Formats: sequence, structure tokens, C-alpha cells
Amino acid sequence: MEHLLTVASWEFDGESVRTWLPEEDRVDENDSGGRRWQSGAHNPAELRLGDAGGVYVFECRACLERPIGHWFDCS
Repeated sequence: MEHLLTVASWEFDGESVRTWLPEEDRVDENDSGGRRWQSGAHNPAELRLGDAGGVYVFECRACLERPIGHWFDCS
């Protein structure tokens, strides 16, 4: 099974440079007062899976039926 998709409660964690933040939600460092993102950008869809968990979807590309599996976690 190969990782196909992740659906997470948060779009980005506010600290790591490894998480994704849309360009339009970023703030100019000169105008932000130390903040790097727009207010509300942390979770604009207001999605909460469990207690801030995620759903991970997997697919077997080697199998003819292309079966899928999933994993759900809570932090």
C-alpha cells in the first residue's frame, strides 16, 4: 500500500516550514508584528477530525483491483 492522500484537521501548524500555507494567507513580515499568517488561516475550513487528528488513505497500485485502505488517528 502506498500513501495516496492525507486529510488533516489543520492546514498548517503555525511553526513548521514543512506544512503548506497558501500565499494569500501569508503576511508581509514588515507589517505582521511578528505573525507570519493571516488571522483564521490555521483552520479556515473549521475541520476537526477527532481531537485534531487526520485520515490517511492508501492504495495498492500493484493490485489489479487497486484496493484502498485508510488510517484515522487522533492527537
